[in-house]
Amino acid sequence: ANSAVRSFPGSVTALTIAGDARLASGQFGAALEVYRRAALVRLTLPLVRRIATAYGRTRQDRAARELTRAYAAQHPLDRDAAILAAQYQAEGGDWKTAGVLALHAASLPGGERDPLAYSLLALSQVELGDPGGGLEDARAAYRLQRWGMAPTMALSEAMGAIKGQEGGAASLRNKLQHFPVLR
Repeated sequence: ANSAVRSFPGSVTALTIAGDARLASGQFGAALEVYRRAALVRLTLPLVRRIATAYGRTRQDRAARELTRAYAAQHPLDRDAAILAAQYQAEGGDWKTAGVLALHAASLPGGERDPLAYSLLALSQVELGDPGGGLEDARAAYRLQRWGMAPTMALSEAMGAIKGQEGGAASLRNKLQHFPVLR
């Protein structure tokens, strides 16, 4: 990776590979530095994902949220950018912004078939005190992807927030135990 960067110092690909090598070896700060150099040449969504990951590994969660939100604002027709930003906002507890971004993602072309957009929208509604609306969107997500972890979790959370739905929520939580956990 270092040789490629020396040979092609302005190449986003070479810089990204060098950053990936550093990230994989646990050199998170060094990875972030290399990714930032690549971003000066061209900032793409895959590079934003990498930078946000490196920010997270260096405990700069706020920077990750700001980066993903800014990228989504600069690319308003990019559904994946809106979903990524919504995920980071949700992780940071900003459910209002997460919900706005998820709703926007769901309204873009293809968004009506995106279980992650509906899952994030459902979770934001539940967190903001609208479990009924959350249940509706969680069911939509679950219909799109019955064996998806995000739709299953969203439906479980929404059902758990509604009186009389606790049994269904418990059944879904049991289903979640069978999903592989990535470490």
